[in-house]
Amino acid sequence: MLDRFVSYFSLAVIVTSVILFGCYAWSTASGSMSEGDGLFAMSACMLAGMIFTYRFADPKDVEALSVVKSA
Repeated sequence: MLDRFVSYFSLAVIVTSVILFGCYAWSTASGSMSEGDGLFAMSACMLAGMIFTYRFADPKDVEALSVVKSA
């Protein structure tokens, strides 16, 4: 049951980070956000998406930041 919850939560975070990435890209392209702020926000969305993609693929992995530690 816990693995299923972790998997659903990870999928929700992945979808949210993809949507936010698109919103930040649109805001940067339209000029309402500066390039530096947009780049910082988009990189944060990418990092969250990558971490939780590995978490979605293997919900039994207890340590969510093991991907960042190994890099």
